[in-house]
Amino acid sequence: MKMQEVYVNAEGARNFIIHHNKLIGICNKMEEIFSTMLFFCFIQSSFLISMAAFSLATTESIVDGAILAARLSLSLIQSYLPFRYGQKLIDSSSEIAAAAYNSNWHSIKDAKVRKVVISIIQRAQKPNKLTAKGYRSISHDTFMTVRI
Repeated sequence: MKMQEVYVNAEGARNFIIHHNKLIGICNKMEEIFSTMLFFCFIQSSFLISMAAFSLATTESIVDGAILAARLSLSLIQSYLPFRYGQKLIDSSSEIAAAAYNSNWHSIKDAKVRKVVISIIQRAQKPNKLTAKGYRSISHDTFMTVRI
């Protein structure tokens, strides 16, 4: 759905709001379903990465070092995947505010529609995101702050 196509009239704006609210509901349901699992994955990944890094740092065998380096690499990749999709959700929901703002909302003649667009801009300032049980958001920033 392109913003320029949506704001032709009040009915189009209303349909967009309904669609947007359904998407927010889906994001909230995903948070409800996956939050606990993501929390435990976050804890497990932190532990596995720390243990693999420690083992790699203390090993003296080249063969064991190669095995542990591979294990550390695979743990990092496995840990990264949920964060990648969490970041995609944040980016997509952030684009809504930018698209609404760039839709020439100030030149819309219908005051009702203009108010709807302004409310969309305001609502979309806070992007939707998945969290690890409210502890941390699942994003690239969170993934990069994990200390090894």
